Amino acid sequence: MSITGKSILYDERNEHVLRRLGGAVIVHWDNLPADVQDCLLDQAALMDDRMERDNVKKDIETFLRKARVSEHKPKDEPAD
Repeated sequence: MSITGKSILYDERNEHVLRRLGGAVIVHWDNLPADVQDCLLDQAALMDDRMERDNVKKDIETFLRKARVSEHKPKDEPAD
């Protein structure tokens, strides 16, 4: 699959949507096929971002190794 640098144009008020979508990908990362993981990692490294960094691909790989997924109850669900 060919990967090219791309940008997402969105209103800052919708940045929470982008964070939630990114978080959803992380939650399911280990269940994704290796080729999909590779594609997403390559695309993420090429994405335009207001905070440019050197070695962003390494930063992303480190984040993925260290990220821990925990379960929680929805806010509207009563505690036991």
